Amino acid sequence: MRNRLRRLQRAARGDLDWLDLQDGTRFYFQPMEAHKALFMERMDGLRVLASPDLSEGAHAEPPQEPPPTPHVPEIRTALAKATPESLRRFEERYGPAEPECGVIHDDGRVTIWRMALDGSVETAVVEGEEAARLRRQA
Repeated sequence: MRNRLRRLQRAARGDLDWLDLQDGTRFYFQPMEAHKALFMERMDGLRVLASPDLSEGAHAEPPQEPPPTPHVPEIRTALAKATPESLRRFEERYGPAEPECGVIHDDGRVTIWRMALDGSVETAVVEGEEAARLRRQA
């Protein structure tokens, strides 16, 4: 009976993938929807950080209203609660759960933005030899 139930559950899940959460439950998700949600979250986060412009040239004055708070997708919340093994499995299949992006400046600095598991964004400015190494890699 249990085997039959497991087969039915697998058939019902279809192409869903899952994350094992620390509380012992599973979070099921459509892989393509997770990619889309994480990509849009990254773009929204960078837009807010880089507002109004990433360039170093002249630009228009920034808007006076504060930027909107980016939406945190369900998959991000689940990633923050995932077990280490499940998180490692996710990263093997879908790439880093904490993506980074960098901006190379004309004066030799490199600004790196890293999105943490909880959706917060950390910013670091790298100079000197480390910045030169990052520029060569780009």
